[in-house]
Amino acid sequence: QLYQTVDRLEDDGLIERVDQEADEQHERHVFAVTARGTEEFERWFDGAVGGARLLRRPLLVKITLAGPKRLRDTLVELDAYERDCTACLREHLRIRETIPLGGLRVRADHEMLRLNLSADIMQLEAELGWARHARERISWLLEQDAIWPSAQPRSFPSQDSRARQSARAELFGRLATNGKDQR
Repeated sequence: QLYQTVDRLEDDGLIERVDQEADEQHERHVFAVTARGTEEFERWFDGAVGGARLLRRPLLVKITLAGPKRLRDTLVELDAYERDCTACLREHLRIRETIPLGGLRVRADHEMLRLNLSADIMQLEAELGWARHARERISWLLEQDAIWPSAQPRSFPSQDSRARQSARAELFGRLATNGKDQR
């Protein structure tokens, strides 16, 4: 994904490689920001960042739409989600620990990298907390004699039933009118 981003920045003329003699097989290349890239950065940086955005979890949508027949299956998906979050969390923690701390002079790039990794770590920890909560709620719901409105068969009123409802409404309407007249 990172390589796609770098390729896109290069294709858009925002960055350019400065190590042209480097072997194409090597993953590391040196890039410089172009004049157009500098202009785009200034435009972007001066713009508003926007407010908080909530994460939309496809798994939550699946759980919500599972219904009574498939809800137990979502626990298996939660297991996989938790394993994935845990592996990702461990990797981010490992990477953060490899970044040197302090020294005689603080390196801003190291601090910014640690800051970014910490944000990801906190999000992953929150995801694991959400997954535990989801598991508790689903397990509890599976033990209940719950009403599932979406699982109830829809009954459409017959023509006869609609006629009775209309007659009833008309009768109650007359009674209400007569009651007002007698006052």
